[in-house]
Amino acid sequence: MDVLKVDQLTKTFGGLTAVDDVSFTIKKNEIFGLIGPNGAGKTTAFNLITGVYKVTSGEIEFLGEKIQDKPPFEIAQKGITRTFQNIRLFKKLSVFDNIFTACHLSAKYTLPEAIFYGALPNVLSKNSRYAKEERELREYTDELLNIMGLYDRKDILANNLPYGLQRRLEIARALAVKPQLLLLDEPAAGMNPEETNQLMNLIDEIRTKFNLTVLLIEHHMDLVMGVCDNIAVLNFGAKIAEGTAAQIQNNPKVKEAYLGEEDDELLEEIEREFEEAEAKMEADVEANAEIEAEDKIEVDVEIEAEDKNVKAVEVAENTEEHVEYTEAEKEIKVEEIKVKAEEIKEEVEDQIESEKNRDKKEEPDA
Repeated sequence: MDVLKVDQLTKTFGGLTAVDDVSFTIKKNEIFGLIGPNGAGKTTAFNLITGVYKVTSGEIEFLGEKIQDKPPFEIAQKGITRTFQNIRLFKKLSVFDNIFTACHLSAKYTLPEAIFYGALPNVLSKNSRYAKEERELREYTDELLNIMGLYDRKDILANNLPYGLQRRLEIARALAVKPQLLLLDEPAAGMNPEETNQLMNLIDEIRTKFNLTVLLIEHHMDLVMGVCDNIAVLNFGAKIAEGTAAQIQNNPKVKEAYLGEEDDELLEEIEREFEEAEAKMEADVEANAEIEAEDKIEVDVEIEAEDKNVKAVEVAENTEEHVEYTEAEKEIKVEEIKVKAEEIKEEVEDQIESEKNRDKKEEPDA
């Protein structure tokens, strides 16, 4: 089944042709890549599909219905949502509210219902269509937060999220509309290799979980080649190739578009420079390893000698302190003995004097 069919699509801005007679078809549940050098017309094609730009000529069919003259909100309601090359979140809203707001596109209750039942206590409004749908939308929002790995950050302002998580939030918000076709405009922009690999797995996961068809613009070739079923290549607004990842990689027109006409010579020069840089790096590593080994031996010897000197000094100091402490103890003991002897001597003299006085008192008077 054809989900999206683009037929001879053309867009001109004055005398400039941004998209030139482009045609491609995307099947149901397919991940389709749209690649090309900067300025090739990829984002312009996205803007034409989503109704941001008016088509100069050609047709766009979504599930058999022509949509090239529809406004963006009607195209979104029909089941096409997108992310943007430059992130466009509600930066002052929480992560939860960014997704919850988008969920309301699928709400069936009317504005008067929202105003009336929204003002009533939950006890009175809990059985209304408004209350039931609000509960369902909140549950769906929590589900999306869990899938995108954002649940533990749901109360944080969107503007305070790291860049990679802001990208995830934008995808989650696009999924909140429950689309059938999801357009991702450079979702891996600004991500490191690990984040890009996680995103590749995530795109494949949401395709399966939500029964989605995906149209993807991306400059990260490892992501495109790893996740896309088919790829179309644009250059100067025109389609120059279409096929599987293997077919695109080996297509001479694609190589020429990315590298220029002298692609073989350029590739050989790049490979030669890489080999020279790699050889120099290996030589530097070996030289540094030898220097580090020599330095380590010298340092170990110095440390060992210093440790021995320190231990010798400590032993000497401890011995000296012990000798001094022993001599001091002896002096204290002698002094204590002398004091004790003096005390005993005084006691004896006092006792003798006391005896003499007692004898005198006992003698009879003459």
